[in-house]
Amino acid sequence: MDVTVAIKKLIDADKGLQKEARRFVEVRVAAELLGQVKKRVQDYGINAEGVQFRGYSTRPCLFGYSKQIRSPLNPAFAKLKAQAKKITKKEGSVYGGWVTVNGHKLIVVPGGYKAIRNAAGYQIMHKDYTLSGNMWRLIKVKPVIMTGSKFIIQWGTTDELTTNKVLGHNSREGTNIIASSDKEIKDMEQNVVGFIEDYVLKILNG
Repeated sequence: MDVTVAIKKLIDADKGLQKEARRFVEVRVAAELLGQVKKRVQDYGINAEGVQFRGYSTRPCLFGYSKQIRSPLNPAFAKLKAQAKKITKKEGSVYGGWVTVNGHKLIVVPGGYKAIRNAAGYQIMHKDYTLSGNMWRLIKVKPVIMTGSKFIIQWGTTDELTTNKVLGHNSREGTNIIASSDKEIKDMEQNVVGFIEDYVLKILNG
């Protein structure tokens, strides 16, 4: 290829590269990065530093059936209700039995939230944040910011309720539960480099 032609093509490539690279990062890379964070948290219960989240609470708690809300934990109620009756009959104690709060009968669950999840059929080996309402659905990628040759990828919640929920989780865990790890970022950086190389080669060979 003539050197002059090659230079002109590289100049043309540079004109469109920032626009195309930004679109690639915004549409594909950022979404994939958030997807990796979600998979790591839900499948393995590990934070961005590679540390396991704290286990589910085993502190005794109250639990009731919700008619108004289709809670994924509702199926646990029948099992725990039967256990509560047996314990109350055997021990004659409110511990593991029933209490009434504001006119509502609630079960006392000795094994805490972990026991409720187990009774509902959910895994309890690690904290996976799968039952946090619409939290994951309402975490969205924000417009990509370009500073020089760098792309800044951000995501966040889209409503106050979800924001407070994530902040509460972060406070209890002592870390940002939706942060990306160094490895995840490095993998995405390689994807961007590969895209740029392919784009330039396409222009030169076009």
